Amino acid sequence: CFRWTKLTMRRRTNEEWLEIVTRWQSSDQSAKSFCAENDLNVSRLYKRRRDLKRMGLLAKPVSAFVPVVPIGSRPLGVEASITVELGSVTIRCPTGIAAQWLAELVTQLQR
Repeated sequence: CFRWTKLTMRRRTNEEWLEIVTRWQSSDQSAKSFCAENDLNVSRLYKRRRDLKRMGLLAKPVSAFVPVVPIGSRPLGVEASITVELGSVTIRCPTGIAAQWLAELVTQLQR
């Protein structure tokens, strides 16, 4: 059985680690399953990711969530509403409206 030693292991470059870490991050796999599949050490993968971030070679992942900041509170007795503007048409709907119904309305108005 062949066994890797320090003498037989080839040292990966930063570019190779960047490619590995990028593949892992876009794979939707856990670090453990990605490493098992690619014969990598989990702690080394995390360390190299951290090193690449510190060197500025790896950008922070962009969140799919958009922060919502309330402008102010509404007066008591006034319901919140959703406003949709399509050209010269403005639609105001209560927040409890079915999203599917609103999507269908917008689709029909765009025709």
